[in-house]
Amino acid sequence: MLCSQDSVDSCESGQDATQSQHWYAQRTLVRSCASAASTSAACCCPSEAASNTSTSPLPTRRLSIVRMPCGVCGFNHDTHALAKPSTTLTSHREITTTSIPTNPTVPAAPPAGEPDFADLSYSRQYDVLFSKPLQVKKPVAKPNKDAQSEEPGSSKVLLSDVHAVAKKPLWMRPWASTDVTYAVFMVVMHGLALLAPFTFSWSNFWLFATTYFVTGCLGITLSFHRQLSHKSFTTPKWLEYTLAYCGVLACQGDPTEWVSCHRYHHLHTDTPLDPHSPYEGFWWSHMGWLLDNKVIGCFLVCVC
Repeated sequence: MLCSQDSVDSCESGQDATQSQHWYAQRTLVRSCASAASTSAACCCPSEAASNTSTSPLPTRRLSIVRMPCGVCGFNHDTHALAKPSTTLTSHREITTTSIPTNPTVPAAPPAGEPDFADLSYSRQYDVLFSKPLQVKKPVAKPNKDAQSEEPGSSKVLLSDVHAVAKKPLWMRPWASTDVTYAVFMVVMHGLALLAPFTFSWSNFWLFATTYFVTGCLGITLSFHRQLSHKSFTTPKWLEYTLAYCGVLACQGDPTEWVSCHRYHHLHTDTPLDPHSPYEGFWWSHMGWLLDNKVIGCFLVCVC
């Protein structure tokens, strides 16, 4: 605890030995009391050890908050200083302190009459969030699963405990040119995959396994996901670019789009701001979200 030594010396000078002992004991008691009452008044200076005190009557001294320079770091700190001792004699147990600061970081309670956001269902959270300008960089609480299961029209997603209610139209909506391009590409690729049994050969099989490892394992999992999105490791730039190029060959978008989408997903996982939330249904979380450019565009503004 920081105290002005000059003021202590001036008080001790001119007093007899008994008064000096009483003053030193009282000063130590007040320091210990202030240190236990509030940690915000602590300084980087080392605290002094407590001394043995007597239970005999001692003069009452009060504390006040002042700004004083620290003898160690040189900066000013809010600290407790001893005021002028009073002439009234009392027990050391009656020492009082004033202006003890409170903790300013206690979160405010929600307004009266409004439920906690974490107690709302996914559908209710969706309605609240999208009824006003979005704050896409601020995470929100996850929805209450029990409340979601009681929503009208909710259906349980297969092999999960999630009850989904579609909040975004899948088909009957305006389609951007990007949405049409993605849809055509997916239909063509899956259609060609249906021809695999009729064109099977071991050479084609090993070609598939090799390209899957290069594009999926090295490109998407190792590069896009672990290195670029989560920054789990670093490599020389030439190797980083080579791995990222393998990810581009997987036809899942460029690195900037993929990484921004994935970081946005981690910021808002399973909330109404999640671009592929399972609360929208299995189809939406698996593939439907890719066909809505309006959703994809929102996480390009939140490249974390």
